[in-house]
Amino acid sequence: MINNLKTCLEYLKKESTAHPNREIVGFLGIKENKPVAKIVKNRASDPQKYFSVDPLELLDFQNNQDFLAIFHSHIYGDSQFSEWDTVTSDNCLIPFVVYSLPEDRFNIYVPNESLVEKSNLEFLRAALND
Repeated sequence: MINNLKTCLEYLKKESTAHPNREIVGFLGIKENKPVAKIVKNRASDPQKYFSVDPLELLDFQNNQDFLAIFHSHIYGDSQFSEWDTVTSDNCLIPFVVYSLPEDRFNIYVPNESLVEKSNLEFLRAALND
């Protein structure tokens, strides 16, 4: 499964680098034991600095696969998470994965309480750290 998850991460990276002027947003999940990635529209009023998702798109994704993480890119700065990122992740109980274009690096933030199964998180961490 890690190889397929790496393919999903490469897809998110490719989409991020193809659009370096705005934060790319998406979801990672597992459907029928296969990792999936979906890009969604960044609905933030200033997509160069922030990201926002349509709650209905999030719920639809959650209802159709096992949710792994919300993804977004950082077009400026490093792969560290902002206070807004960590607070939002903590509040929605969903891990965040970020890809920093300047660093060419992924990072993951997992809230203390998460809706994601621990075994799925291990697969995600392994793919990110490989």
